[in-house]
Amino acid sequence: GSVGLSIYAFGLSPYTNSTDDEIATERAKDFFSGWMLKPLVFGDYPEVMKRILGSRLPVFTEEESEQVKGSSDFVGII
Repeated sequence: GSVGLSIYAFGLSPYTNSTDDEIATERAKDFFSGWMLKPLVFGDYPEVMKRILGSRLPVFTEEESEQVKGSSDFVGII
């Protein structure tokens, strides 16, 4: 069988064209959907999450990172 998951993601766009708004939008995307998608694709959490959450965010061992990376047969984005 196949193993996958569905992630609810919605479009986010900057309020203005300012650099601060663009950075905030990318940060929001990482916190809303990147925390699930990036480990599945890259084996680790988004850098911004690691920086902001620090020790409160679990750390993947190298073995865990390799285990989770590419482990899903498909990802559905709703």
